[in-house]
Amino acid sequence: MTTTVTRTRRSNKADSRTRASQFRPDIEGLRAIAVLFVLVWHAGISWLPGGFVGVDVFFVVSGFLMTSILHREMVNKSTVSVKNFYARRARRLIPASLATLVFTGIATYLILPQTRWWDIGLDIASAGSYIVNWRLAERSVDYLSENSAPSPVQHFWSLSVEEQFYIFWPILIIAIAWMVKKIHGNATRWVFGALSIIAIGSLAWSVYLTNSDPGRAYFVSTTRLWELALGGLVALSIPLAAKLPTAAAAAMSWLGVVGILGTGLLLTTAVPFPGSIALIPTVSTALVLASGPAAGTAGPVRIFSNRTIQWIGGCSYSMYLWHWPVLVIGGYFITDGLRETTVTEGITLVALSILPAWLSLKMIENPVRDAARIKDSVKNSLYLAFFGIAACLIVGMILSLAGPRPATGTYVSQYAPAGNSMTDAKLMGAEVLAPLPRDDANGAPVESVAEMVPSPAQIRTDYDRCPVSRIDSAEVVACELGNRTSPKRIVLVGDSHAQQWIPSLTLLADRENWSLTAYIHDACPFKSGTVLRDGKPYVDCMTWNREISDRLLAGPMPTMLLTSSMGTGTDGSGSNAIAAALQPFADKGAKVVLIRDTPKPGIDQGECISANLKQLTKCARPRSETSDALGREQIAASQAVGGSVLVDLNDAICPTDQCAAVIGGVAVYRDSNHITSTYARTLSSRLLEQLPQI
Repeated sequence: MTTTVTRTRRSNKADSRTRASQFRPDIEGLRAIAVLFVLVWHAGISWLPGGFVGVDVFFVVSGFLMTSILHREMVNKSTVSVKNFYARRARRLIPASLATLVFTGIATYLILPQTRWWDIGLDIASAGSYIVNWRLAERSVDYLSENSAPSPVQHFWSLSVEEQFYIFWPILIIAIAWMVKKIHGNATRWVFGALSIIAIGSLAWSVYLTNSDPGRAYFVSTTRLWELALGGLVALSIPLAAKLPTAAAAAMSWLGVVGILGTGLLLTTAVPFPGSIALIPTVSTALVLASGPAAGTAGPVRIFSNRTIQWIGGCSYSMYLWHWPVLVIGGYFITDGLRETTVTEGITLVALSILPAWLSLKMIENPVRDAARIKDSVKNSLYLAFFGIAACLIVGMILSLAGPRPATGTYVSQYAPAGNSMTDAKLMGAEVLAPLPRDDANGAPVESVAEMVPSPAQIRTDYDRCPVSRIDSAEVVACELGNRTSPKRIVLVGDSHAQQWIPSLTLLADRENWSLTAYIHDACPFKSGTVLRDGKPYVDCMTWNREISDRLLAGPMPTMLLTSSMGTGTDGSGSNAIAAALQPFADKGAKVVLIRDTPKPGIDQGECISANLKQLTKCARPRSETSDALGREQIAASQAVGGSVLVDLNDAICPTDQCAAVIGGVAVYRDSNHITSTYARTLSSRLLEQLPQI
């Protein structure tokens, strides 16, 4: 027993001396900058619009450190121990991440609405097994989830990218070391070549995918591998970089710091990222890493050695882990999910997250990592990894199963219009309102209702089932309804705010013997000329618009052409482009109808209703904020297109000064801006009244 203890102490002391000799204050300084960038940006402080590049700084630093460790082992031992490498990663990552994810699961259960438990539980399971970035990538291209609240563990995407890189990187180095033995080549050169190929290929793919599919490009590993590989290339170049003259190295270091700070201060989310623009913060980080040893105290290490900066850098991993769940869950706690957190609240929550981060570092991360039974045993370290992943999977699944499972597919209500049937059928939704619904007390917010359609668990899936053209596609998809042989040809074209009228129009098509065809493209209004998305030309949408227009103008002219779209401004600035797209149809005799954009509550109504079934008035929003300023584009375009008709049903959607979440026992909205299909059906008679006779 004595011998074992003595050996353990000597081993710990040796490891401590090794870490001390390899310690670089400038690396801790880079970590401090990176984590502060992320925290300040997430807090909502406007003067750091590019704070998200802190993650890219982390990527390069991580690639540098891990490649340094692997390469040093390969040079000294002519091989790499995969078990030892994974054991070190487990000791470093698992304790703190497990604590964060367990806390997040418990806090979600106690604070967030049950409707979010299922998704967050799956997110926790994915984060704990380091694949959550792929889950988020799929969600980023799902238009129906764009208005969903952020996951409290979505920041684990960057850790997932790193760990996926480190699954294959040590194995590749082992393969290179084996090959070098056979051919008696230079191991470092071969590793450098392999990393260069990875970096060039990944960067090229990043540029391509960022231009074609920016949502997915941000999260997937393949567009980020080059950043970690860049750090690895710097690690292999250190012997050469160490020979740089002090003045040149110092200039490189300071240039790198300026590049990182400048990107954070000037870059905005309007610029597609990562792509080629990510070269600025990553190459800047590489300059600091490469020139640090030669620059010495002439470089930024003099500032980075400050005790506060060193403390922040040493706690950066824990601070990164804890700040986001505290911000998301804490933000919901103080706002009831009814509004966005203010900048002051964001700063306060981020500052408060430093306490659990510090406690996690001192009481969990460091003690577990330095525990002799774990540190001196590869087997125990790997057991720790398996235990941590398994625990996260269990916590995530328990949370998911504890709440209501989201309805699969789309909800189909049993509503049948009663307004014109002269029967005893129960009036629902907008049918309970007066012919002139403005200020009708039946449309005022109420505290609770005896019955609600759809149910809270089904609200999010109460949308039309017609096939649509997706965000990343220019393919024209037609949804054909009604009587296909009818001479009364009705065509609906536009984005999801046009799509929400399909249920109402379908009822009318059946009742009035119409042929109804819907051409819907996610996030694509029917306009001529340039359409922007995320600050750049939305090429797929513009191509789709041209194809739709050419197809309809070349064929038999529709009897009536309807369109609507989500407003891009409150001043009607997009009306000319809408009018230009519609005028050719009016000139050829089609009856052109513009449906005014609907009120936007701005908060997820399905989530709010689920959390406040006994206080539905909490979900009510002021009409002045949700309705009055919207639809100006349709109003102006209808005035510009001769003979066109404007349909405005907003008074029947928000009758009083407070827009109710539930009217006539029907949930009005399924998310923050789309009305439910059930409520749309209850508007069918009112819609018919405002349509031109055909």
